Amino acid sequence: MLHRATLLPNREDLFGLETFAQWITSFISEYLYAGIFVGAIIATTFPVIPSEVLYPLAGYLASQNGLNLFEVVILGIVGGLGATVGSVIIYYIALKLGRDAIVKHLMVTKISEKKLERAEQWFHKYGEKMVFLCRMVPVLRELISVPAGVLGMKQPKFLLYTVSGSCIWSVGWTVAGYYFGKSIHIF
Repeated sequence: MLHRATLLPNREDLFGLETFAQWITSFISEYLYAGIFVGAIIATTFPVIPSEVLYPLAGYLASQNGLNLFEVVILGIVGGLGATVGSVIIYYIALKLGRDAIVKHLMVTKISEKKLERAEQWFHKYGEKMVFLCRMVPVLRELISVPAGVLGMKQPKFLLYTVSGSCIWSVGWTVAGYYFGKSIHIF
């Protein structure tokens, strides 16, 4: 007899997120530097896996593969560069399409218009430096590219703030994951 549960997909994996998380974990495990670069692009452009999970995972895997701290910092920088590529993609989409088109497509990314409005308010209130600061705030780190693009922030400044903030964020989380992985051997 078939049970109802076998006919329906796993509720948590309704959109393939669990499968995607398993794939990205395997990809990072196999191709550590390239894996974190591609993973960061995906996590920034289509925020399905939070960077607060992605970078510590990479750091943990680095600790299990015997990388030293310098290599882990480089790994974090590579992740920050991947996040920058994803942010630039969002910036150019927002620059070319405008706010109305972006709002229309927010459902696909599971980001509410309220969160976008919050990012826009921060951008208006605090100016372009918010691009740097928001790179270190969950959810806003992906969203801040939209008002920056819609409002036509100068590209060199956007790139400088994005690379700087993204690398600080990714190195911090990657190093945290690395030390977590190192501390497991104590137990």
